[in-house]
Amino acid sequence: MTQWESKMQALGCELIPTREDATESRISEFETHAGATLPSDYRDFLTQFGGLRIKALAPIDEPTPFGPNATVESFYEFITDKYQSCDIQWQCDLADGAPVAIPIAGGAFGCQTFIIAEDNPKIGVSRGQIYF
Repeated sequence: MTQWESKMQALGCELIPTREDATESRISEFETHAGATLPSDYRDFLTQFGGLRIKALAPIDEPTPFGPNATVESFYEFITDKYQSCDIQWQCDLADGAPVAIPIAGGAFGCQTFIIAEDNPKIGVSRGQIYF
């Protein structure tokens, strides 16, 4: 069992049944569309899992009106039309944050989790950081 597999199993994750395989060519196609290169560890996560349904709380540095934790209910993946709201490319186009911020997960009340795909000192973000 890989490091990712043991973490996902411990969190009680389940794969989204309609997800498409996140091949290197599919990820490269997405990166071209978004104008960004994803961090390598997130690319690894996508190729192994992606499209996960999960109920998880993650502590965050700055509390929100929802409390000191971010909720994650699903990680986005490449999805068929039936579940378009879980598709990473659809979410990326909707959020309009690329190439700096790429939405990677959704949570309660429409909240999203983003990964920073490129450094942007002007706004104080660094590649690989996660924002809720």
